[in-house]
Amino acid sequence: MFFQDTTRRKTLEKWVQTYSREFFHFALFRLRKHEDAEDAVQITFVKAFRSYNSFKIGSSEKAWLYAILTNTIKDQIKLATNRLQGSSLDEMDLENVLADSRDAPDEALAKKMEYERLASGIASLPDHFAAPLLMREVSDMSYKEIAEQLVVPIGTVMSRLYRARKVLHDLMTGATEITEINHTATAGVKEDGMEGAYEM
Repeated sequence: MFFQDTTRRKTLEKWVQTYSREFFHFALFRLRKHEDAEDAVQITFVKAFRSYNSFKIGSSEKAWLYAILTNTIKDQIKLATNRLQGSSLDEMDLENVLADSRDAPDEALAKKMEYERLASGIASLPDHFAAPLLMREVSDMSYKEIAEQLVVPIGTVMSRLYRARKVLHDLMTGATEITEINHTATAGVKEDGMEGAYEM
């Protein structure tokens, strides 16, 4: 039992060192608050430690951890829906994600407003569109890795990425408003067999 716990702790420490930063950025785009994202990552690793015996040696540790993370984020969103509506990104978060803090004040403000709009759009996307988008753009996962993580065909991943990117593009160009995102993202899309719905 002692050796099992030691192995488990060492494995978890390796996972924390390897994935903490990536998971934090993934969670931040969904939860939009620095402290909420940190909580989600911490809870994810606690759950992973407690459920370690269910992890199949030889399988994808990243996929297993992402499953825990995405479910944790879903739970937090359900608990904080009212608070998240209309919320803005923390100043600290914005400073960390803006491309260049040396920008002139007017340029920094423009970037801040643009980023807030993009972050609001991502936070408003249905989870089955936001998850593959963030896995691709934030975590740099391949289509195959995303498909394995979400347990859907690669074609479905490509379709959902196309739809998510189109909705965000429309948002940034003014063709769509935040309040219309959920309807726009899901309009005309079937949950099953989505892989043939759109061309990449």
